[in-house]
Amino acid sequence: MGDKLHKKTILTDKIMKGLNHTDLNLPALLKKLDTLELSKKQIEKVEVFNKIIAKLTKTITSTALETVEQLIDAIEINNHYKSKDNPDDYERLENIQELVSSISDFSDRNENNTVGSFIEEVSLLTDIDRWNANEQKLTLMTLHSSKGLEFNNVYILGAEEGLLPLTHSNDDDDLEEERRLFYVGVTRGIKKVSISYASSRRRFGSASMFSLKSSFIDAIPSELCSLNTQKAGEYVKKTVRKLSNSIKLEDRIQ
Repeated sequence: MGDKLHKKTILTDKIMKGLNHTDLNLPALLKKLDTLELSKKQIEKVEVFNKIIAKLTKTITSTALETVEQLIDAIEINNHYKSKDNPDDYERLENIQELVSSISDFSDRNENNTVGSFIEEVSLLTDIDRWNANEQKLTLMTLHSSKGLEFNNVYILGAEEGLLPLTHSNDDDDLEEERRLFYVGVTRGIKKVSISYASSRRRFGSASMFSLKSSFIDAIPSELCSLNTQKAGEYVKKTVRKLSNSIKLEDRIQ
């Protein structure tokens, strides 16, 4: 494994060196392999890579799901991790499956569902660097990213067993670490904290599966909580109306 990694590093270094000594961009440079002082085997590997990129480029107008599924098949990454006997590799495989699931949801929800549109949406959802406390807007972030910040209203989503907390095979240390992280999220709220969970959820590319409410919710004293039993549509309209009024939007819900 170490020898293979070393060889890949040498190939990457040669390509980066060539890139630093030319005005060509990376795709153009990879079409001029004779200028990079590569061995015959290295050239063959880069040519395989070029063929994969050329094939994927033709899917630019296809759905993000079709593009990513073709990429996964082309590089055989699932087979790579399935052949390993390492818990870390199994976790990496789960991450890939979760990515495919999220892309599938995106493709179902959006008419403009190319891979470019998916990347744009993900970039917006995860870009906290441009967050401004003075702007009246909804800010999306992870629990880790919320540390040190405070908001009048906080919404924690996906409070379900298997998500928050994750399944840790009875590892008490990991469970307590996630409990502390949940506490961080709850204490970001100055006026109100809303915690939600789904009765079913699609995970790892599978069909919808039944979900259990997080045990962290049950640990909150009942006198501090109020259960909202409104239907989802009614609750969303009511919440959006409140948000619209609070930031003085001109458009109102019809």
